[in-house]
Order: sequence, then C-alpha cells, then structure tokens
Amino acid sequence: MNDPTTLGYGTEPAEVAAIVEQALSNIDDPHAAYSAASSMQVFHAAVAEAFAARRADYAASLADGEDGQKRTTRQVGELLGLSHTMAARLINRGRRARS
Repeated sequence: MNDPTTLGYGTEPAEVAAIVEQALSNIDDPHAAYSAASSMQVFHAAVAEAFAARRADYAASLADGEDGQKRTTRQVGELLGLSHTMAARLINRGRRARS
C-alpha cells in the first residue's frame, strides 16, 4: 500500500517475514499454503483499509474540533506531519465517510 499520508512510518522486513512465516510455517501442502496466504493477504488488506479509514476519521475529528480545539487543515497537517494538501485530503476522506 502506497499511502503518502504514512510517509515516515515503516516496517522492518524481518518482522514482516516473521509474521508471514508464523502464519504459514505449519502448512506443508503448497496448494493449502497458497490458499492460506491468499486468505491472509485479503484479510490484512482489509485491516489496513480499516486503519486508513480510522486515521482519516481522526484527522477530521482534529479539524472539526472534537477534542475542543477546532483546527485549520494547515494546523492539522503540522500536527500530523503532513503537507496542507495531504491533510486536506485525509480530512475530506474522513468527513465523506461520516456522511
């Protein structure tokens, strides 16, 4: 997933490999392993999408002042380490999901 709003966040390849190995290491049959890997890929993609939606909702909450302090998109961007444009996109995505 290539999401510009997560720039600066990363994963350790060894950690990712360990999780994949743990999930698939007890499956000896290649067909069953392929099926399990496909299922896990779809599941984890859905989890990543849910996190992205939640992040957009939190950004919209920050802009809308749900914590008691209404912010401009520029202020949200500064707070989250995003450009004004990226913050605006994220906030708009969060607001659209609410309606």
